[in-house]
Amino acid sequence: MLLCEQHYPTIHSRGMQEDHLAKTLCRRIAANCAQQNTPVKITHIDKSQHTSQAIFCLQHEQSCIWVIAHHFISANKARRDALLNTIDQVKNKFSTNGANYLMVIADHWFDRSKASKELPAWWLGELPENHLEYAATGIKLQYCENSFTESVKQRFHLTNGSMSIKHPFVRHDNQSSVLRYIFLTAIYKID
Repeated sequence: MLLCEQHYPTIHSRGMQEDHLAKTLCRRIAANCAQQNTPVKITHIDKSQHTSQAIFCLQHEQSCIWVIAHHFISANKARRDALLNTIDQVKNKFSTNGANYLMVIADHWFDRSKASKELPAWWLGELPENHLEYAATGIKLQYCENSFTESVKQRFHLTNGSMSIKHPFVRHDNQSSVLRYIFLTAIYKID
């Protein structure tokens, strides 16, 4: 949440814009790399007419980190498929020389829809270990028949990703929880 805390009014109004979310993360990564004398070049990949997601590339010598930011305005199948289609477009840009990493970041405000309640299970491939804590906050998570991890494995042959969800966030000013907001991350090393 520290990454986005200064932008809380934007988050509070139903999420950050994808460009802003990705750019903020890329700048944070670049600043951390600069502190270690590892300069990185940040490139914003122009949006095509087929994607709404923000795509950035962080490059250091022969290594690239491809960052895709996705805001789940709705957690429905169309938005999930849009994310997978963006990964497909980015995959075509991977360099054959050097190391490539794929980092997907996404956020969502829970609503009452079934798709929203399935999103954590879809992202992780299973219900989160702390799914009962969600129920205590009024969010009754549901199992999802398919998953992001399986879709990425089948479509792009990417395995061994590091998947995580961040929930709940705690405001630093008054220690209250932001219960309806979830932040999702996935990192894959491209072989």
